[in-house]
Amino acid sequence: MQWAPQAGQFISRGLDPLPVGGFTAQIPNIGPQRLGELVAAGELRYALVDGPQLKGKPTRDFPDYARWAPTACRPVTGFVTPLYTLYDCARQTG
Repeated sequence: MQWAPQAGQFISRGLDPLPVGGFTAQIPNIGPQRLGELVAAGELRYALVDGPQLKGKPTRDFPDYARWAPTACRPVTGFVTPLYTLYDCARQTG
């Protein structure tokens, strides 16, 4: 999640966001292999793709998670909007 205003709504629903890239994009992004490892270990369940990544517009460091999430996880009903898509990685695509 790189867009800080989205964090509150997920925290209020009992979800614990991991700021991949940091809320200010100053922290390095986590690669797809590491994301898969976190999902397999049960440490990561949801992935949020938001902002320019959702529209496929590259940013300075186009995050690999933006390409990984739609292929490894399924969208969460009610959390697919023009601004972001929340993916449930426990329900992987098949």
